Amino acid sequence: MASKGVMMNQKRWVRVLLTMVLCAAFWPVLFALKPPETKVQADGIAGISISGSTMVPIVIAASYTRITDSDNKLVMRTDCDRAASTRENIFALIASNPGVHFRDICRRLEKEIGVVQYHTHLLQKFGLITSERDGRFTRFFVKSAHFDENAKNILASWQRPVEQRILSQLALNGNDPGFVKGIMMDCGVTSQAITWHLNRLRANGLIQSADGSPPALVPAVREQILALARRGVIQLGD
Repeated sequence: MASKGVMMNQKRWVRVLLTMVLCAAFWPVLFALKPPETKVQADGIAGISISGSTMVPIVIAASYTRITDSDNKLVMRTDCDRAASTRENIFALIASNPGVHFRDICRRLEKEIGVVQYHTHLLQKFGLITSERDGRFTRFFVKSAHFDENAKNILASWQRPVEQRILSQLALNGNDPGFVKGIMMDCGVTSQAITWHLNRLRANGLIQSADGSPPALVPAVREQILALARRGVIQLGD
């Protein structure tokens, strides 16, 4: 692993060196376009003069250097402990709540939209999480969990309390005719709301019902819900 990291660093510095050589070839042009020198003072260091023509090749060279997994330890460790902690908290929340949507992450962690947007983008860029569109929501999953599309569909519905209750009851008790009234009482919703969620679950292929018969889980969906419960991904019942 150490030799691999050394080779990656050597390749990166070779790219930097080649870029600097290329910039040096255009040095006369850059010098001719040089703006007035600017005094730079930062972190208590004064008297350093950096001209525009000096900054250009530095910026170009920096654009060819990349932070790799080996550099930042799978993007969880950075030079800023506070940023790393926020990113780890977001990753942990997604891992423990697969299918959690973007706004819910902001609410649960009490973070601003821009902060969560930055860290979820970084986690996706490095292949640690994936995202799925669910209507107007963006839902996140840990990539290493290897959920298939049907499982992601179940987990997305599991993030809605009423749909979670419907799926849980159907998985445990089958199509009990009285389960709708029980959900209305437990969740404090109207029959119209239950109907809306049932129609949504039906449209997503999770439940089925014949004319006049109570809704029931699609057999394959029931098996997958029970499998997710055995893995500890979801909990059935109260």
